[in-house]
Amino acid sequence: MGSGRHASYEEIDIEFSWSKIPKFVWLIIVLAIMVGIIIFVNVNKTQKNETTPASVSTSEAQNDKYTTLGKIKIDKIGVEQPILDTREDEALEKGVIKLYGGNLHEQGNFCIAGHNYDGIFGKLNEMQTGDEFQIINPQNQEKTYQIVDITTVEPTNLEVLKPQENSTQITLITCENFSTQRLIVTAELVV
Repeated sequence: MGSGRHASYEEIDIEFSWSKIPKFVWLIIVLAIMVGIIIFVNVNKTQKNETTPASVSTSEAQNDKYTTLGKIKIDKIGVEQPILDTREDEALEKGVIKLYGGNLHEQGNFCIAGHNYDGIFGKLNEMQTGDEFQIINPQNQEKTYQIVDITTVEPTNLEVLKPQENSTQITLITCENFSTQRLIVTAELVV
């Protein structure tokens, strides 16, 4: 090659072998692919929850598989859903569920969770302190609750489940900020 002529491809012996790549590089590549897949799946799932919510009607949410504890009506945002007595993800996809608490209209904090889908809690962020909604129990007794607090918390914050002393409360919970936080709407029974 020192004679001034150019080397041909045949004269250049380049050996490339996948086996010569160090194992730690393979580990990094595999981990990067896995993290990418997890992020992609979670972003798509979150976008489904927040940007293209499914419309669910009351009749679709009723299911023989679950006991219905009552119904929630929020006229301001067009919600009328049965409250299902379960914590199963399948039920949460269909309507609202009892997350925590005793019985409807009893002293304590009855917590209701629902996805931020249209027809469920997709417009819950439009509610304001002082707004009212109705809860109907299985005996068809309708009671009005007035919103006393609206806040956003981390998903691990369980303080929102604690009842105020001598109070009958309903707490509504849904996802917010691409499912990284929870919107908490606390209401008290109107006497």
